[in-house]
Amino acid sequence: MLVDLGGASFTVHFFDGGDQKATIKSKSMLTNSSCPECIALKEEGLKRGWIKERTPPDYAELGYTFADYSDKTKHSWEEVSCYLSRIIRVACRQISENYPEAVSARLTVLQTGKIRAIGGKGWEKLMRVKLQEAFGSATFLDVDSPPQHALLSVNDEAYFEGLMMFKYQDLSHLKIKPPQSGEFLHQYNALALSIGSSSTQMYTLDSKDGSLIFKTNAKLGVYPPDFPINSLKFKTGSEIAGSFKQLLGGVPPGKKFLLLVNAIGYVMKEIPTLSDYIDRQEPIPTRLFCEQSRKWLQSMRSYKHRRWDLDLELYHQLQLLNGLVEALESHGDIKYIIVEKKGHLKPNGLHMIDERKLDYHWVTAVHKHGLGCLGESKGISSWRGFDQLFSQQFHELFRKGRLRHVIGASNMKDYFSPPSPYSSSVRSTNHQKK
Repeated sequence: MLVDLGGASFTVHFFDGGDQKATIKSKSMLTNSSCPECIALKEEGLKRGWIKERTPPDYAELGYTFADYSDKTKHSWEEVSCYLSRIIRVACRQISENYPEAVSARLTVLQTGKIRAIGGKGWEKLMRVKLQEAFGSATFLDVDSPPQHALLSVNDEAYFEGLMMFKYQDLSHLKIKPPQSGEFLHQYNALALSIGSSSTQMYTLDSKDGSLIFKTNAKLGVYPPDFPINSLKFKTGSEIAGSFKQLLGGVPPGKKFLLLVNAIGYVMKEIPTLSDYIDRQEPIPTRLFCEQSRKWLQSMRSYKHRRWDLDLELYHQLQLLNGLVEALESHGDIKYIIVEKKGHLKPNGLHMIDERKLDYHWVTAVHKHGLGCLGESKGISSWRGFDQLFSQQFHELFRKGRLRHVIGASNMKDYFSPPSPYSSSVRSTNHQKK
Protein backbone atom coordinates (compact mmCIF):
# COMPACT_ATOMS: atom_id res chain seq x y z
CA MET A 1 0.00 0.00 0.00
CA LEU A 2 1.18 3.48 -0.78
CA VAL A 3 -0.24 6.57 0.90
CA ASP A 4 -0.28 9.89 -0.95
CA LEU A 5 -0.41 12.25 2.05
CA GLY A 6 -1.12 15.81 0.93
CA GLY A 7 -1.59 19.02 2.83
CA ALA A 8 -5.37 18.71 3.12
CA SER A 9 -6.10 14.98 2.73
CA PHE A 10 -4.60 11.61 1.92
CA THR A 11 -5.32 8.73 -0.41
CA VAL A 12 -4.32 5.14 0.30
CA HIS A 13 -3.58 3.16 -2.88
CA PHE A 14 -3.65 -0.63 -2.73
CA PHE A 15 -1.77 -2.51 -5.43
CA ASP A 16 -1.76 -6.25 -5.95
CA GLY A 17 1.26 -6.89 -8.12
CA GLY A 18 1.13 -4.29 -10.87
CA ASP A 19 -2.62 -3.68 -10.67
CA GLN A 20 -4.27 -1.02 -8.56
CA LYS A 21 -7.19 -2.66 -6.80
CA ALA A 22 -8.62 0.14 -4.68
CA THR A 23 -8.09 3.51 -3.11
CA ILE A 24 -9.62 5.11 -0.05
CA LYS A 25 -9.55 8.80 0.83
CA SER A 26 -9.46 10.51 4.19
CA LYS A 27 -12.33 12.76 3.06
CA SER A 28 -14.64 9.78 2.61
CA MET A 29 -13.57 8.29 5.94
CA LEU A 30 -14.29 11.46 7.90
CA THR A 31 -17.85 11.62 6.52
CA ASN A 32 -18.52 7.92 7.14
CA SER A 33 -21.28 7.85 9.75
CA SER A 34 -21.24 4.04 10.00
CA CYS A 35 -17.63 3.80 11.20
CA PRO A 36 -17.26 4.47 14.97
CA GLU A 37 -13.48 4.88 14.69
CA CYS A 38 -13.88 7.40 11.86
CA ILE A 39 -16.42 9.38 13.88
CA ALA A 40 -14.13 9.43 16.93
CA LEU A 41 -11.13 10.52 14.84
CA LYS A 42 -13.18 13.25 13.19
CA GLU A 43 -14.41 14.61 16.53
CA GLU A 44 -10.91 14.49 17.99
CA GLY A 45 -9.50 16.32 14.95
CA LEU A 46 -12.16 19.03 15.11
CA LYS A 47 -11.62 19.51 18.84
CA ARG A 48 -7.84 19.80 18.48
CA GLY A 49 -7.99 22.04 15.41
CA TRP A 50 -6.36 19.51 13.10
CA ILE A 51 -9.44 19.17 10.89
CA LYS A 52 -11.59 21.82 9.23
CA GLU A 53 -15.29 21.38 8.53
CA ARG A 54 -16.68 22.46 5.15
CA THR A 55 -20.43 22.98 5.40
CA PRO A 56 -23.21 24.15 3.06
CA PRO A 57 -24.13 26.71 1.86
CA ASP A 58 -20.49 27.84 1.67
CA TYR A 59 -19.66 24.51 0.01
CA ALA A 60 -21.76 22.22 -2.15
CA GLU A 61 -21.53 19.34 0.30
CA LEU A 62 -20.38 18.53 3.81
CA GLY A 63 -16.71 17.63 4.00
CA TYR A 64 -13.62 17.65 6.18
CA THR A 65 -10.00 18.44 5.37
CA PHE A 66 -6.81 18.64 7.40
CA ALA A 67 -5.96 22.06 8.77
CA ASP A 68 -2.51 23.54 8.28
CA TYR A 69 -0.46 21.90 11.04
CA SER A 70 2.94 22.97 9.70
CA ASP A 71 3.28 25.82 12.23
CA LYS A 72 5.09 24.21 15.14
CA THR A 73 4.18 27.09 17.46
CA LYS A 74 0.46 26.29 17.07
CA HIS A 75 0.47 22.51 16.89
CA SER A 76 2.42 19.72 18.56
CA TRP A 77 4.04 17.80 15.72
CA GLU A 78 4.31 14.72 17.88
CA GLU A 79 0.56 14.72 18.51
CA VAL A 80 -0.27 15.51 14.87
CA SER A 81 2.00 12.77 13.51
CA CYS A 82 0.42 10.29 15.94
CA TYR A 83 -3.06 11.37 14.82
CA LEU A 84 -2.23 11.05 11.10
CA SER A 85 -0.71 7.60 11.67
CA ARG A 86 -3.86 6.41 13.43
CA ILE A 87 -6.14 7.60 10.61
CA ILE A 88 -3.92 5.92 8.02
CA ARG A 89 -4.06 2.71 10.05
CA VAL A 90 -7.88 2.72 9.99
CA ALA A 91 -7.87 3.35 6.23
CA CYS A 92 -5.48 0.45 5.59
CA ARG A 93 -7.56 -1.86 7.75
CA GLN A 94 -10.72 -0.93 5.85
CA ILE A 95 -9.05 -1.83 2.57
CA SER A 96 -7.84 -5.15 4.00
CA GLU A 97 -11.38 -6.00 5.06
CA ASN A 98 -12.46 -5.79 1.42
CA TYR A 99 -9.23 -7.21 -0.04
CA PRO A 100 -7.81 -10.05 2.12
CA GLU A 101 -4.73 -10.27 -0.11
CA ALA A 102 -3.60 -6.98 1.44
CA VAL A 103 -2.23 -8.99 4.35
CA SER A 104 1.07 -9.28 2.47
CA ALA A 105 1.23 -5.60 1.51
CA ARG A 106 3.91 -3.23 2.74
CA LEU A 107 3.19 0.39 3.62
CA THR A 108 4.96 3.50 2.35
CA VAL A 109 3.78 7.04 3.02
CA LEU A 110 4.81 9.81 0.62
CA GLN A 111 4.02 13.31 1.84
CA THR A 112 3.64 16.64 0.08
CA GLY A 113 2.21 19.98 1.20
CA LYS A 114 3.67 22.80 3.28
CA ILE A 115 5.25 20.48 5.81
CA ARG A 116 7.90 19.34 3.32
CA ALA A 117 9.42 22.83 3.24
CA ILE A 118 9.37 23.17 7.02
CA GLY A 119 9.56 19.75 8.65
CA GLY A 120 12.58 18.21 6.98
CA LYS A 121 14.39 15.29 8.61
CA GLY A 122 12.76 15.93 11.98
CA TRP A 123 9.24 15.46 10.62
CA GLU A 124 10.23 12.41 8.58
CA LYS A 125 11.81 10.74 11.62
CA LEU A 126 8.77 11.54 13.75
CA MET A 127 6.34 10.15 11.19
CA ARG A 128 8.31 6.93 10.82
CA VAL A 129 8.28 6.42 14.59
CA LYS A 130 4.55 7.11 14.91
CA LEU A 131 3.67 4.92 11.92
CA GLN A 132 5.64 2.03 13.39
CA GLU A 133 3.87 2.54 16.72
CA ALA A 134 0.45 2.62 15.05
CA PHE A 135 1.08 -0.43 12.85
CA GLY A 136 3.24 -2.40 15.27
CA SER A 137 0.48 -4.83 16.19
CA ALA A 138 -1.36 -4.76 12.86
CA THR A 139 -2.19 -8.16 11.40
CA PHE A 140 -3.62 -6.87 8.13
CA LEU A 141 -0.27 -5.81 6.57
CA ASP A 142 3.20 -7.28 6.18
CA VAL A 143 4.41 -6.99 9.77
CA ASP A 144 7.99 -7.89 8.82
CA SER A 145 8.39 -4.68 6.80
CA PRO A 146 8.06 -1.56 8.97
CA PRO A 147 6.08 1.36 7.50
CA GLN A 148 8.18 3.96 5.70
CA HIS A 149 7.72 7.70 5.22
CA ALA A 150 9.33 10.29 2.97
CA LEU A 151 8.79 13.88 1.92
CA LEU A 152 8.46 14.24 -1.84
CA SER A 153 9.99 17.40 -3.31
CA VAL A 154 7.91 19.71 -5.49
CA ASN A 155 10.10 19.01 -8.52
CA ASP A 156 10.00 15.24 -8.11
CA GLU A 157 6.24 15.44 -7.64
CA ALA A 158 5.88 17.35 -10.91
CA TYR A 159 8.24 14.98 -12.70
CA PHE A 160 6.41 11.81 -11.68
CA GLU A 161 2.96 13.32 -12.28
CA GLY A 162 4.06 14.43 -15.73
CA LEU A 163 5.34 10.95 -16.53
CA MET A 164 2.05 9.39 -15.49
CA MET A 165 -0.10 11.88 -17.36
CA PHE A 166 1.77 11.94 -20.64
CA LYS A 167 4.18 8.99 -20.77
CA TYR A 168 2.50 6.05 -19.08
CA GLN A 169 -0.97 6.39 -20.55
CA ASP A 170 -2.34 7.08 -24.01
CA LEU A 171 -4.75 9.98 -23.60
CA SER A 172 -6.32 9.27 -26.99
CA HIS A 173 -7.75 6.04 -25.53
CA LEU A 174 -10.03 8.15 -23.33
CA LYS A 175 -11.90 9.19 -26.49
CA ILE A 176 -12.39 12.72 -25.20
CA LYS A 177 -13.20 15.40 -27.76
CA PRO A 178 -15.38 18.51 -27.98
CA PRO A 179 -18.80 17.82 -29.57
CA GLN A 180 -18.23 20.56 -32.13
CA SER A 181 -14.72 19.46 -33.06
CA GLY A 182 -13.27 16.31 -34.58
CA GLU A 183 -9.95 16.50 -32.74
CA PHE A 184 -9.51 14.08 -29.85
CA LEU A 185 -7.41 14.74 -26.78
CA HIS A 186 -3.95 13.18 -27.15
CA GLN A 187 -0.45 13.44 -25.70
CA TYR A 188 0.79 16.33 -27.79
CA ASN A 189 -2.15 18.74 -27.86
CA ALA A 190 -2.54 19.04 -24.07
CA LEU A 191 -0.88 20.51 -21.03
CA ALA A 192 -1.82 19.96 -17.40
CA LEU A 193 -2.08 22.20 -14.36
CA SER A 194 -2.03 20.25 -11.13
CA ILE A 195 -3.23 22.76 -8.52
CA GLY A 196 -2.88 21.13 -5.13
CA SER A 197 -3.52 22.34 -1.61
CA SER A 198 -0.26 24.29 -1.34
CA SER A 199 1.61 24.00 -4.65
CA THR A 200 1.01 23.90 -8.40
CA GLN A 201 2.75 21.98 -11.17
CA MET A 202 2.50 22.40 -14.93
CA TYR A 203 3.62 19.62 -17.24
CA THR A 204 3.39 18.89 -20.95
CA LEU A 205 5.32 17.24 -23.78
CA ASP A 206 7.55 18.93 -26.29
CA SER A 207 5.87 18.30 -29.63
CA LYS A 208 9.23 18.02 -31.40
CA ASP A 209 11.16 15.46 -29.36
CA GLY A 210 8.59 14.14 -26.88
CA SER A 211 10.53 15.36 -23.85
CA LEU A 212 8.68 16.12 -20.65
CA ILE A 213 8.58 19.79 -19.70
CA PHE A 214 7.45 20.95 -16.28
CA LYS A 215 7.33 24.04 -14.09
CA THR A 216 6.45 24.37 -10.42
CA ASN A 217 5.25 27.01 -7.99
CA ALA A 218 5.66 25.86 -4.40
CA LYS A 219 3.54 28.69 -2.96
CA LEU A 220 0.47 28.58 -5.19
CA GLY A 221 -2.37 26.31 -4.04
CA VAL A 222 -6.08 26.22 -3.25
CA TYR A 223 -5.46 26.96 0.42
CA PRO A 224 -4.13 30.33 1.56
CA PRO A 225 -0.53 30.72 2.71
CA ASP A 226 0.08 30.71 6.45
CA PHE A 227 0.56 34.19 7.91
CA PRO A 228 -0.89 36.33 10.72
CA ILE A 229 -4.51 37.16 10.05
CA ASN A 230 -3.90 40.91 10.46
CA SER A 231 -0.96 41.11 8.04
CA LEU A 232 -3.21 41.54 4.97
CA LYS A 233 -0.80 39.73 2.68
CA PHE A 234 -3.40 38.00 0.53
CA LYS A 235 -2.54 38.07 -3.14
CA THR A 236 -5.08 39.66 -5.44
CA GLY A 237 -6.52 37.91 -8.46
CA SER A 238 -4.20 39.90 -10.73
CA GLU A 239 -1.15 38.89 -8.73
CA ILE A 240 -2.18 35.24 -8.85
CA ALA A 241 -2.82 35.62 -12.59
CA GLY A 242 0.84 36.56 -12.94
CA SER A 243 1.85 33.27 -11.35
CA PHE A 244 -0.40 31.28 -13.68
CA LYS A 245 0.86 33.19 -16.71
CA GLN A 246 4.40 32.29 -15.72
CA LEU A 247 3.46 28.61 -15.44
CA LEU A 248 1.61 28.60 -18.78
CA GLY A 249 4.09 30.79 -20.61
CA GLY A 250 6.76 29.46 -22.91
CA VAL A 251 5.14 26.07 -23.56
CA PRO A 252 5.31 24.68 -27.11
CA PRO A 253 2.51 25.78 -29.47
CA GLY A 254 -0.47 23.62 -30.33
CA LYS A 255 -1.66 22.92 -26.77
CA LYS A 256 -5.42 23.17 -27.29
CA PHE A 257 -6.48 21.26 -24.17
CA LEU A 258 -5.79 22.30 -20.58
CA LEU A 259 -6.22 19.54 -17.98
CA LEU A 260 -7.07 20.96 -14.54
CA VAL A 261 -6.38 18.29 -11.93
CA ASN A 262 -5.84 17.82 -8.20
CA ALA A 263 -7.52 19.91 -5.48
CA ILE A 264 -8.74 22.56 -7.94
CA GLY A 265 -11.41 20.01 -8.90
CA TYR A 266 -13.14 20.55 -5.56
CA VAL A 267 -13.27 24.31 -6.19
CA MET A 268 -14.67 23.85 -9.70
CA LYS A 269 -17.40 21.51 -8.39
CA GLU A 270 -18.92 24.56 -6.71
CA ILE A 271 -19.87 26.16 -10.06
CA PRO A 272 -23.33 24.75 -10.96
CA THR A 273 -23.24 25.74 -14.63
CA LEU A 274 -20.04 23.78 -15.22
CA SER A 275 -20.78 20.72 -13.09
CA ASP A 276 -22.40 18.74 -15.93
CA TYR A 277 -19.34 19.22 -18.12
CA ILE A 278 -17.11 18.07 -15.27
CA ASP A 279 -19.25 15.02 -14.48
CA ARG A 280 -19.14 13.94 -18.13
CA GLN A 281 -15.46 14.86 -18.44
CA GLU A 282 -16.48 16.88 -21.45
CA PRO A 283 -14.12 19.58 -22.70
CA ILE A 284 -15.36 23.04 -21.73
CA PRO A 285 -14.70 25.79 -24.28
CA THR A 286 -12.29 28.25 -22.70
CA ARG A 287 -14.59 31.19 -23.37
CA LEU A 288 -17.52 29.43 -21.66
CA PHE A 289 -15.29 28.37 -18.76
CA CYS A 290 -14.18 31.95 -18.18
CA GLU A 291 -17.67 33.44 -18.59
CA GLN A 292 -19.33 31.02 -16.17
CA SER A 293 -16.50 31.27 -13.67
CA ARG A 294 -16.77 35.07 -13.63
CA LYS A 295 -20.55 34.89 -13.18
CA TRP A 296 -20.11 32.52 -10.25
CA LEU A 297 -17.43 34.75 -8.73
CA GLN A 298 -19.77 37.72 -8.97
CA SER A 299 -22.64 35.76 -7.42
CA MET A 300 -20.36 34.73 -4.56
CA ARG A 301 -19.47 38.35 -3.92
CA SER A 302 -23.13 39.33 -3.95
CA TYR A 303 -24.42 36.38 -1.94
CA LYS A 304 -21.70 36.48 0.68
CA HIS A 305 -21.07 40.21 0.74
CA ARG A 306 -21.43 40.26 4.52
CA ARG A 307 -18.99 37.50 5.27
CA TRP A 308 -17.04 36.11 2.30
CA ASP A 309 -14.16 38.50 2.85
CA LEU A 310 -13.90 37.27 6.45
CA ASP A 311 -13.49 33.64 5.40
CA LEU A 312 -9.79 33.42 4.60
CA GLU A 313 -9.98 30.13 2.73
CA LEU A 314 -12.96 31.15 0.64
CA TYR A 315 -11.46 34.56 -0.11
CA HIS A 316 -8.23 32.96 -1.32
CA GLN A 317 -10.03 30.43 -3.51
CA LEU A 318 -12.10 33.15 -5.15
CA GLN A 319 -8.94 35.12 -5.88
CA LEU A 320 -7.24 31.96 -7.14
CA LEU A 321 -10.03 31.25 -9.62
CA ASN A 322 -10.13 34.92 -10.61
CA GLY A 323 -6.40 34.78 -11.35
CA LEU A 324 -6.71 31.56 -13.31
CA VAL A 325 -9.50 33.02 -15.45
CA GLU A 326 -7.49 36.17 -16.12
CA ALA A 327 -4.49 34.08 -17.19
CA LEU A 328 -6.62 31.91 -19.49
CA GLU A 329 -8.24 34.92 -21.12
CA SER A 330 -4.81 36.15 -22.16
CA HIS A 331 -3.65 32.76 -23.43
CA GLY A 332 -4.48 32.33 -27.09
CA ASP A 333 -3.70 28.65 -27.69
CA ILE A 334 -5.89 26.94 -25.08
CA LYS A 335 -9.31 26.25 -26.61
CA TYR A 336 -10.78 23.69 -24.19
CA ILE A 337 -10.50 22.86 -20.52
CA ILE A 338 -11.07 19.45 -18.93
CA VAL A 339 -11.54 19.44 -15.16
CA GLU A 340 -10.76 16.34 -13.14
CA LYS A 341 -13.92 14.71 -11.87
CA LYS A 342 -13.88 14.20 -8.13
CA GLY A 343 -15.84 11.40 -6.55
CA HIS A 344 -16.39 7.85 -7.85
CA LEU A 345 -17.18 6.50 -4.37
CA LYS A 346 -18.56 3.07 -3.62
CA PRO A 347 -20.98 2.81 -0.66
CA ASN A 348 -18.16 1.60 1.59
CA GLY A 349 -16.03 4.65 0.80
CA LEU A 350 -13.59 2.85 -1.51
CA HIS A 351 -12.91 4.54 -4.81
CA MET A 352 -13.75 2.73 -8.02
CA ILE A 353 -11.11 2.58 -10.72
CA ASP A 354 -12.59 4.65 -13.54
CA GLU A 355 -10.98 3.93 -16.90
CA ARG A 356 -11.96 7.39 -18.17
CA LYS A 357 -10.44 9.13 -15.21
CA LEU A 358 -7.39 11.27 -15.93
CA ASP A 359 -4.57 9.51 -14.11
CA TYR A 360 -1.70 11.73 -13.06
CA HIS A 361 -0.65 10.04 -9.81
CA TRP A 362 3.00 9.07 -9.81
CA VAL A 363 2.22 6.14 -7.54
CA THR A 364 0.34 4.54 -10.42
CA ALA A 365 3.31 5.09 -12.70
CA VAL A 366 5.62 3.30 -10.29
CA HIS A 367 3.32 0.37 -9.56
CA LYS A 368 1.08 -0.33 -12.50
CA HIS A 369 3.60 0.36 -15.24
CA GLY A 370 6.87 -0.03 -13.38
CA LEU A 371 6.13 -3.57 -12.26
CA GLY A 372 5.43 -4.50 -15.88
CA CYS A 373 8.93 -3.53 -16.97
CA LEU A 374 10.58 -6.80 -16.03
CA GLY A 375 13.56 -8.55 -17.52
CA GLU A 376 16.73 -6.96 -18.85
CA SER A 377 15.18 -3.57 -19.58
CA LYS A 378 16.08 -0.51 -17.60
CA GLY A 379 12.50 0.01 -16.51
CA ILE A 380 11.57 0.81 -12.94
CA SER A 381 11.28 -2.82 -11.88
CA SER A 382 14.84 -3.63 -12.84
CA TRP A 383 16.38 -0.88 -10.73
CA ARG A 384 18.72 -2.27 -8.17
CA GLY A 385 17.14 0.50 -6.11
CA PHE A 386 13.57 -0.61 -6.72
CA ASP A 387 13.55 -3.04 -3.82
CA GLN A 388 14.80 -0.20 -1.67
CA LEU A 389 11.68 1.74 -2.59
CA PHE A 390 9.92 0.00 0.27
CA SER A 391 12.95 -0.55 2.46
CA GLN A 392 14.36 1.33 5.41
CA GLN A 393 16.51 3.41 3.06
CA PHE A 394 13.50 4.62 1.09
CA HIS A 395 13.40 8.07 2.67
CA GLU A 396 17.00 8.70 1.59
CA LEU A 397 16.27 8.01 -2.07
CA PHE A 398 13.91 10.88 -2.60
CA ARG A 399 15.41 13.44 -0.28
CA LYS A 400 16.43 16.47 -2.31
CA GLY A 401 16.17 14.54 -5.57
CA ARG A 402 18.96 12.12 -4.70
CA LEU A 403 17.12 9.11 -6.10
CA ARG A 404 19.00 9.37 -9.38
CA HIS A 405 22.37 9.44 -7.60
CA VAL A 406 21.59 6.46 -5.37
CA ILE A 407 20.61 4.40 -8.39
CA GLY A 408 23.75 5.49 -10.21
CA ALA A 409 21.98 6.67 -13.35
CA SER A 410 23.68 9.43 -15.32
CA ASN A 411 20.35 10.91 -16.39
CA MET A 412 16.65 10.25 -16.13
CA LYS A 413 16.58 8.30 -19.40
CA ASP A 414 18.98 5.74 -17.94
CA TYR A 415 16.44 4.43 -15.47
CA PHE A 416 13.08 5.44 -16.86
CA SER A 417 12.12 3.46 -19.94
CA PRO A 418 8.36 3.91 -20.09
CA PRO A 419 6.40 1.21 -21.95
CA SER A 420 5.37 3.63 -24.67
CA PRO A 421 6.72 4.88 -28.00
CA TYR A 422 7.50 8.26 -26.52
CA SER A 423 10.92 9.56 -25.55
CA SER A 424 11.69 9.37 -21.84
CA SER A 425 13.78 12.51 -21.77
CA VAL A 426 12.83 15.20 -19.32
CA ARG A 427 13.30 18.91 -19.19
CA SER A 428 12.57 21.18 -16.23
CA THR A 429 12.29 24.92 -16.45
CA ASN A 430 13.15 25.09 -12.73
CA HIS A 431 16.39 23.17 -12.79
CA GLN A 432 18.03 20.67 -15.07
CA LYS A 433 17.48 17.06 -14.11
CA LYS A 434 20.76 15.21 -14.11
